[in-house]
Amino acid sequence: VEDDLAFVVPVIPLASIADFARDGQRYVGSDDEQRLQHEALERALRAVSPLARPPRLGSDRVLVIDAAADTCIPPSARERFWQALGRPERVSYQYGHRAAFLAMTFLGGYDLQRQIHRFFDRTLAPRLVRYEAAQVDSNGR
Repeated sequence: VEDDLAFVVPVIPLASIADFARDGQRYVGSDDEQRLQHEALERALRAVSPLARPPRLGSDRVLVIDAAADTCIPPSARERFWQALGRPERVSYQYGHRAAFLAMTFLGGYDLQRQIHRFFDRTLAPRLVRYEAAQVDSNGR
């Protein structure tokens, strides 16, 4: 995550591809071979894993959108991702994985966009107003 981002909104995020592969029984071989495959995949993806380091963005600048009835991304993975980001605000649609994406479209009334706008208005817009006021004061205008 870039340091200068104002906010981030992960939508139906997956915390660990390695865990997803393990939980979906995608590895092959003996238990030891599967464990080694899992460890190797975790090492390979460490550079891009949100679980590998502390969050760089304050949790007040993060809104997580997920699907409570998701059968593709298990509850433990959703919870682990949310915890890794510092337990930010979260909106959980009471749908499955695919149906939750409808909230982004006219079929879902563009509810996801409204949730993001509300989050922005409530948490980030006041900072922008203070920033713009400070700019005006420092420029004498």
